[in-house]
Amino acid sequence: MQLRARPAHSGVAWTARTVAGRYRLDRLLGRGGAADVYEALDLRLWLRRRVALKVYRPAGARPNDAQCGEEARLPARMRHPGPVTLYDTGRDGSRPFLVMRLVRGTTLRRRVARGVLTPAEICRTGAAPGRPP
Repeated sequence: MQLRARPAHSGVAWTARTVAGRYRLDRLLGRGGAADVYEALDLRLWLRRRVALKVYRPAGARPNDAQCGEEARLPARMRHPGPVTLYDTGRDGSRPFLVMRLVRGTTLRRRVARGVLTPAEICRTGAAPGRPP
């Protein structure tokens, strides 16, 4: 995948990177074992929505196509308010990506780093699908 520099807005000095000519990467949200997740903007004129974009790393660290496909199909088939909504999938060059609903808030990893969750916090987190801890 080549991340191309492109002006974000006229009159703005900084440049943004785009994926598949459609998603402008704005900031890194996190890194996992095989991919990086960015906050991005869908540049389609009629959408212009903020999304989470998961971009898989180059071949050595990336799951194979079957694993990427299954990661996309599983949430697309689920009918529950908890899992993050999958909007789109694709490839930019040789690197696959997933486009998902952007969920604001902290991560479970960051929350646990602040201290042990009480049983009440665990119950609230588990009972509130789609809401960050």
